[in-house]
Amino acid sequence: MFFKVIKKIYSRLELGKQFDPKTDKILIAGGSDTFGKQLIKHLINDYNVPVINLDTTNFKNKFDIQKYKYIECRDFTKLDTLYEALDKISNYQGITIFINNLQFGEANHIAHVQKCIRTNVTSVMIIIKNLVNNIMKDDKKSYYIINITKNMTLHEARITNVSNIYIASKSALNQIHDGISSELPYNRFKTLLVYIPELNSDNDYKSTRISKQFVSFLKSGKFGEMHIKY
Repeated sequence: MFFKVIKKIYSRLELGKQFDPKTDKILIAGGSDTFGKQLIKHLINDYNVPVINLDTTNFKNKFDIQKYKYIECRDFTKLDTLYEALDKISNYQGITIFINNLQFGEANHIAHVQKCIRTNVTSVMIIIKNLVNNIMKDDKKSYYIINITKNMTLHEARITNVSNIYIASKSALNQIHDGISSELPYNRFKTLLVYIPELNSDNDYKSTRISKQFVSFLKSGKFGEMHIKY
């Protein structure tokens, strides 16, 4: 209870980790979807910060190879391919910010249900555990862990063709995020849960606006939960 109170005071004063382009290196899981691409473009083009994109596919870009790295994870549901990708990430020391943007939403049959849960929940737990134990372990540094989620009603899900399983997976992620936030040392780790609206695959304009607001949260060192609307 004492540590929870300290964390609340710590966050409200906006102490601890804040996004610093001069010293930070960012790992994004799921950086190749509509929002992820715009976020990476914004971070590299406007802040010149190094970004590593962990995803199943890459996207066309003209980034400086010193600023952008793509690491393929062929399947986030398979432990061997996930750990293979994490081994490659371990070669890039200095990661100080992790952004989880894994958003698998199909669940038309049982195989998709399993993939949805394993991608959006299980793989995220494994990635964060690996980062905390093997990469984010310098006592002299501060780290930021951000999970991106969606806040949708069942009616909104039907309109946007998002499955109920996807909503359930995000609810599970939110609970896991709370657990991680309470267990990590508050003086070294800052956690943030960001709710973003559902985006169509061709909605670059809105995703650009959302990415800029998202980065503004990191610059000011936000903690806890933040909501972004259109």
